[in-house]
Amino acid sequence: MAIWLLGLAIASVLLILGYKNLPKSINNGSEYFCDAEQYADGKFTSNGSVYTTNCFQDTKEYASGKASCRCEGDKRYGPTLLLNDISPGDSVFVSLQVKSTKNSKSKLVFSSDREHFHQEVISKGGDTGWKKYTSYYIIPKDAAGAIWKIYPAMVEGDGPAYFDDFSIDFEGHNIEIIPSTNYPTMELQINELNFRKITKKRKDAKKVGLLFSSKEDLVDADIKVDNKEYSCLTRLKGDLLDHLRSDKWSFRVMLDGNETWRGMNIFSIHNSKARSHLAEWTMHQLMRSEGIISPKYDFMQFVLNQKTIGVYGYEQHFDNQFLIDNKKLIGPIIKHNDDGYWDNVLGKLKDYEWAESSQIELFNKENEGNEQFMKLYHYGHSQLNDYLDGKKEPGEVFDLEKMSKYYALMEIGHGLHAQLMTNIRFYVDPTTALLEPIGYDFFGDHMPNVNEHWRPIGQWENGKDIIERSRDGYAYMRRLFGDLKFYEKYMKHLERYSSDNYLEEKLNELGEQIKSRNDFINTDLEYSKYKYDFKNQFRKAEYTRAKLYPMPNVSLKTYRSINKSEAVLQGFHYFPLKVIGYKTKTKTKNLKEPILINAYSPDSPVVSHRLKTGDKPTTIIYQTLGLDSIFYHKINNDIVPEINIPTHQSVFVSISEHPAIKTSGLSHIVKAEKWVIDLSLIHI
Repeated sequence: MAIWLLGLAIASVLLILGYKNLPKSINNGSEYFCDAEQYADGKFTSNGSVYTTNCFQDTKEYASGKASCRCEGDKRYGPTLLLNDISPGDSVFVSLQVKSTKNSKSKLVFSSDREHFHQEVISKGGDTGWKKYTSYYIIPKDAAGAIWKIYPAMVEGDGPAYFDDFSIDFEGHNIEIIPSTNYPTMELQINELNFRKITKKRKDAKKVGLLFSSKEDLVDADIKVDNKEYSCLTRLKGDLLDHLRSDKWSFRVMLDGNETWRGMNIFSIHNSKARSHLAEWTMHQLMRSEGIISPKYDFMQFVLNQKTIGVYGYEQHFDNQFLIDNKKLIGPIIKHNDDGYWDNVLGKLKDYEWAESSQIELFNKENEGNEQFMKLYHYGHSQLNDYLDGKKEPGEVFDLEKMSKYYALMEIGHGLHAQLMTNIRFYVDPTTALLEPIGYDFFGDHMPNVNEHWRPIGQWENGKDIIERSRDGYAYMRRLFGDLKFYEKYMKHLERYSSDNYLEEKLNELGEQIKSRNDFINTDLEYSKYKYDFKNQFRKAEYTRAKLYPMPNVSLKTYRSINKSEAVLQGFHYFPLKVIGYKTKTKTKNLKEPILINAYSPDSPVVSHRLKTGDKPTTIIYQTLGLDSIFYHKINNDIVPEINIPTHQSVFVSISEHPAIKTSGLSHIVKAEKWVIDLSLIHI
């Protein structure tokens, strides 16, 4: 299988793009690449570059080739690249293969002689095999002239830890971030005949309440932007009428031939408000910073037939260039056909399972002529279908690390518009054969009014109890949260992203860019009073974080068995709990197999779990699933209630048979004499 995938990856790229047209990061390696194969005098050399290290070359453990770098004992620093030509704002893309034993923890480090220091955990140890780690770092603005060191290191434990295939690429940050003085003005010119066709299509859409588009709607047009003129095809774009309101219509634009504008041959333009202005842009930045594929998205001034319309957003189309811009090999992008959904909306049908019947389709169809590419598409299509039918576990189909990051970021930003079935897109990676999410279309024309009553994604989900079949976007989520491997990764990222430190860091990184774009959006008279509030967009992070950690006397309920050697546990937390040990009066004991306690849900019965110890436990040691923080709960001394205990029955009715008692209706009358009643009044 591995050989087939490798051949498929190479064939896909070479046949579709052509060898000479490959970007440097794909064509025969990265700008800097240390494969640990050449080692002498305590240094690795590769492609003319020298990597210092105080570690060893290891020829028994490696991810590829015949050697890797081994850190052990006091030898802790892996291949180290020294660079003095990085500019402020440059994007540094790093990837490496790492393998850490249970006695080591490793980090990736960026440091400069100007006291800049950034580090990321790349392995906590205990890896059963090699894992690829990728990262993205933007050189700070105050780093002009700084000398940088970039290296992996074993920061804890005695090791060994192994590093291999250490690659570094750079990209000028201004490719993605447009200076505030250079927001373009795009002039779209459509002749009278074609404009009538466009306006008729809009009129028809307004009659039925939806826009149905096809290739037949494309018309010839011309574009002038950035002091250059282009010929193109264009049509109206969008499904709902928010894309067609007043004179601010949305368009799909396809430039003629191989022409590109800002690296895009096909793109969409729409009224800025249709995606909630800066809310959408900000989510794109967060997704990309965490390694999630996302299209170019920014703002411009739009002029239609010499009439200034106002501030628009532009968004890259999902084609080959989109993948290259995201530093990906050319692979299939797949989606669900949504025709049934819009037919359903139009017909206002009830109980209509359009999602079950929807076809899984190829998006980047320009590659249909490549046989190897289509084999990979068929494989990804089949994998996704098996997942939806419950025949494959999420880890067999998806890149769980990226899926968990994607959902955690959506949670804190409440960008759940992306989980509508009409918006879900996946990329099939030729090197892993796993599906990755594509982050886009997080908001409609208004932001949801989030408050503390909104449920976080994953709250109340109960693992394998989930049997919901529908293929809509929320069923995707519920199936994922039925998988503990995904759930643990999601919770780990959710804890990080919901922290004040993370959000403050992102606000500091994006603050000036946000202000520049907000000022530009304000140049549109309709949006002159618009003011974006980063903290308001991510206020759900605060509400969610408050639910992550167990609450004393609420999240866990405990009893004792009659002989006190067992503890009975019930969970009432928002998320699953994991019992990892217990304490007695004299010792602390770790469980070999943790006990998983499902999240509380008002829709499911509470399940009791028995901790059988042989000791007499006094305290439960537990965590929220996926989080490192440890909590302690003192076991209640109450004996566990019996289930279905027999109800005590009165036999008072039998007294009526006594000769001294006369029954009248519900009353029992005793004669006024002295009597001895020798029957029990209540039967115990």
